[in-house]
Amino acid sequence: MNYDNYIHTLQDHILKLRSALFYDTSESVLRLPPTVVNTLDVDEAGQIWFVMPRPTQELSEFGTSFPVRLNYFRKQSTSSVQIGGKGFLVYDPEDLCNWALLHPELPSIGKDSILVKVKILKAEVQEWAEEGPSPLAKTLNRILAWLHMLDEKKTTFSAPATSH
Repeated sequence: MNYDNYIHTLQDHILKLRSALFYDTSESVLRLPPTVVNTLDVDEAGQIWFVMPRPTQELSEFGTSFPVRLNYFRKQSTSSVQIGGKGFLVYDPEDLCNWALLHPELPSIGKDSILVKVKILKAEVQEWAEEGPSPLAKTLNRILAWLHMLDEKKTTFSAPATSH
């Protein structure tokens, strides 16, 4: 699979799942807290963009880049995606203005939020088949179908006659 097809497949999976658990995996004392994030975009350069709550510390206190892990999953989905990458806080006014111009359909970034981009360095997509009914459920379905069939034929069970 070539790079373009791989990125498009990855984009499809990520945008279908949409939300992820974000982890700053740096060894720094000052790290961004783990949080649930909703993906805004996955661009052609293999960067994931999302907004997260602004930390209480001054943004300049954080490193310019930091290792990140994103775990995408959704209940009742047949796939999950684990991303390892390099995260960047986007807070330069010019960068934010460019983001807003490129994505006018998305809500603006408020004062309590920060735009984050993650350059994908490693991705793992896990897919599994949809689970069918359990063996117990299959047996119960067969019994119920059999009882329904008896009811359709108006078959009844009666107790044997007793003599007095």
